[in-house]
Amino acid sequence: MNRIRDMSCRLTIYTFLNRARLDLVALGFLCARRRKLGLRGGEVAQRANISPTWYTWLEQDRGRVPSPDVLDRIAKGLLLTEAEREHLFMLAFGHLPEVRYRVTNGITPRKIVFCTPHVRKMQMNWDSLARSVVAAFRADAVRAGASAEVDELVKDLSLRSPEFAALWQNNDVQIHGEGTKCLQHPTVGLIELEYSGFAVEGRSDLGLIIYNPATPNDLQRIRMLIGIISAETEK
Repeated sequence: MNRIRDMSCRLTIYTFLNRARLDLVALGFLCARRRKLGLRGGEVAQRANISPTWYTWLEQDRGRVPSPDVLDRIAKGLLLTEAEREHLFMLAFGHLPEVRYRVTNGITPRKIVFCTPHVRKMQMNWDSLARSVVAAFRADAVRAGASAEVDELVKDLSLRSPEFAALWQNNDVQIHGEGTKCLQHPTVGLIELEYSGFAVEGRSDLGLIIYNPATPNDLQRIRMLIGIISAETEK
């Protein structure tokens, strides 16, 4: 009980200190004469779309610990960074918040594999690679709780690539694991890489794949390729 009370007290202090640093004018509030800097509790409640009375009770350590959804809205209302949001959840619940999938609008590995002809041409076994990429993509999306968020990406890739559309319909699931990958580079020739996939602790929406040259000859070819790219960049 004392531990819970202590966490609740730290939560109220943290929210109070963070609202005190906010610029009320930049956030659209009138700059009336005030004795204290930052937003008032009611203004934070307004930004978080919660009851001003309830928020006042929170900062007075009188109310119950907010739900994850309410705490997330408070974090947005206080303009917390991702690290600050995680700290807020640690104070309230003693654990990190659930992972929020971040939609990427730029180039993704799926687009590179299915929509970039010169990359496809370099793959020694493109069919096997394509199956693995789609199967791992399906597993990653579910693990990150992002099935709905990736729908638009799936529709886009399906329109661009009949091969992707067909593989997606297979419903295969696969993890990245370990293996070898062979690339036929037009300048330095065949490059063989060994790879291993790793999970990122506390971030189910992220994964890490590390590639290493399989042999000393592959390492030499990679160094040669880096030299060529560096020389072209310096021109």
